[in-house]
Amino acid sequence: MAALMKHRQLNLRIARQPAATALENVEQLLIERRREMAEIQENLTDLAQQLVRRDMAVAEAEEARIKLVSMQESLTLLEPKRIELEKIEQTLASQQEAMADLYHRLMEGEAKHEEQERTLRRIQDQLTETENQLKEFEERRQQIEQLLEILSKRQREQESTLQEKNFEIHAAKTALAEQREKLTEGEETLKRQRQEADDLKVRRDALNAEVVMLEQRKAQTEAALVEQSERLDKGKESLRRQFQEAEELHRKREVLNNEIALLDQRKVLAESALAEQKEKLSEGEEALKRQRQEADDLRAKRDALNAEVVMLEQRKAELERMKATLQGYIEQAHKERDEEVANALADLKRAPACLSEAGLKAARNKTSEDDALQDLRIYLDKLGLHFPQRTLNAFHTCMKINGLSPLTVLAGISGTGKSELPRRYAEGMGIHFLQMAVQPRWDSPQDLFGFYNYLEHRYIGTDLARALIHLDDRNHPELAKDWREHMLLVLLDEMNLARVEYYFSEFLSRLEVRKSVDPANPASRQDAEIQLDVGGRERVFNLYVDRNVLFVGTMNEDESTQTLSDKVIDRANVLRFGRPKKLVHSQPVDNIPRPDRYLPRSMWEQWICDTDQLGQQNLEKLHGWIKQLNDAMEGLERPFGHRVNQAIQLYCANYPGESHYSLANAFADQLEQRILPKLRGIDTVEFSIPLGQIQDLIVSIGDNALAEAVQTGRQKPLFGWQGLNRSD
Repeated sequence: MAALMKHRQLNLRIARQPAATALENVEQLLIERRREMAEIQENLTDLAQQLVRRDMAVAEAEEARIKLVSMQESLTLLEPKRIELEKIEQTLASQQEAMADLYHRLMEGEAKHEEQERTLRRIQDQLTETENQLKEFEERRQQIEQLLEILSKRQREQESTLQEKNFEIHAAKTALAEQREKLTEGEETLKRQRQEADDLKVRRDALNAEVVMLEQRKAQTEAALVEQSERLDKGKESLRRQFQEAEELHRKREVLNNEIALLDQRKVLAESALAEQKEKLSEGEEALKRQRQEADDLRAKRDALNAEVVMLEQRKAELERMKATLQGYIEQAHKERDEEVANALADLKRAPACLSEAGLKAARNKTSEDDALQDLRIYLDKLGLHFPQRTLNAFHTCMKINGLSPLTVLAGISGTGKSELPRRYAEGMGIHFLQMAVQPRWDSPQDLFGFYNYLEHRYIGTDLARALIHLDDRNHPELAKDWREHMLLVLLDEMNLARVEYYFSEFLSRLEVRKSVDPANPASRQDAEIQLDVGGRERVFNLYVDRNVLFVGTMNEDESTQTLSDKVIDRANVLRFGRPKKLVHSQPVDNIPRPDRYLPRSMWEQWICDTDQLGQQNLEKLHGWIKQLNDAMEGLERPFGHRVNQAIQLYCANYPGESHYSLANAFADQLEQRILPKLRGIDTVEFSIPLGQIQDLIVSIGDNALAEAVQTGRQKPLFGWQGLNRSD
């Protein structure tokens, strides 16, 4: 009955739609008529303005004609001035010739003056040179007189010595003769120098007389130059006055020529403007006639439009009434649609039981990673569950590197604790836990997140979708405000009952992209988000799964299950649970109180390490192991790339403990989890050498149990890997 009522309402809306369309058409026509009336009014305004401009142009033409007459009269009055200007030009030309002649004579006088000054400078230079020579001669004379004095003194000393040392007279005769010879030479030199001094004195007297005569000539020349300079100054002053008069006359001539040229131009412009104004006046009269005719046509058209507007206003009022009626129906439809939208997402926005009923209300006290693992081991012991410490460390490390390897797979035979480990790990750590039982019919992501029911107009969500929404504070901050610091572990139980690639492959790719996006940037984050189909509505409903959500899958290896593809194995850590060495007969204790405090996300992120924290020595050792491993894998025709290399290093960096054994155990775990599962089915005879290289590498790192397990797998024609049970 409700569906029938909705169908009738829809038919009624369709029937009323043409009326609304007609109202819109009438409104559009009314707007166009009003626009045409506005254009007509603008044309009338333009016409009035053109008439005003025409009257102004006529007045300007009359004024230009009067100015032209006055300019013609001014030209008649300026004719005598033009004749007078020509006479002034002739006088100016004759004066310029006289000035040129005077200037030529002035230049000749200045040249003579310069020649006389050069001669006087040469005489002064010669006089200076003569005085310098006299000084040199006087200095030489003084040196000779000093030398004579020295010789006389020596002679006196020698004579005194001769008188005092008569007993040495014979021995000193030779020296005395030599001294006399030197004395004779000195006297001759003295005579020559005295003769030279006398000659220099005579020459000095002659030069002094010549200097007196040159000074007299200099005085006469300076007097003549002073007289010549006075005459030149007078000539320059007269020439300057004549130049000033000529320049004044030339300026007057230019002013008169400019006035005549300006009057001629104004005359031509006035005649042109008068002709143009007459032409514009004729055109304006023609345009006025046309515009008057157009104004009459526009008035007639305006009257017709006014009548049409009145009719359209009536039609508009009628359509407004119809519009109000239709608006009521539309508002009712919008109200129904809003209620439908609210109901459509109500199930999806409901908090799942794994969050709301987990009992984890308060945050766990700050503790170290080692203490948290110790508390987990104590909790498992209380429950009566025993997992080797090596297995607990491996599982815990796989959870920590979920950013690079987003999936951890627990494989093995049924009943070995594959499902119990992640559940009890979440309880002991204070992490919310959600278990999803995979069904054989699962073939799309809708089986994980739910779907939109187009018949019921609502989204039918799964607990996983509800949990992810409440943990997504990027896209849904209101729903996630109470759960920002909480963590969730999702268990896909028996995940290989259906093809993992069908329902989980796309989601796994989105999880892997997280390492290369910026969660705070919506544009960057979009590549790692999941888009839910919520009925084709305008708003896109996105989910961003951050690293506080951990994914674990269990798989049984029997004839009813599917194997994992290489794509899944490369992006996952595979922990294998083999046949127990010792069967446990007691049931786990179930009445142990669960921890009631949740592990804060911030504390979890503090436990996560980078590869740099391994230290340079451990990094070099690890790089060597990885190179040996990849060389052997290339021999097996199964080499790995950057993803596996980075995952191995990150796993080793986050493994608990800091000793050499911890690094070796972590590397051995990665061989067990990532490498050996890829070797199943390899011909052990054909590839015995690279298989032996891998076994030798395992022996070198000290994991004898793993080496024995590899040796066991090599004993078959095709390599088999069933996992390894670790023991404390």
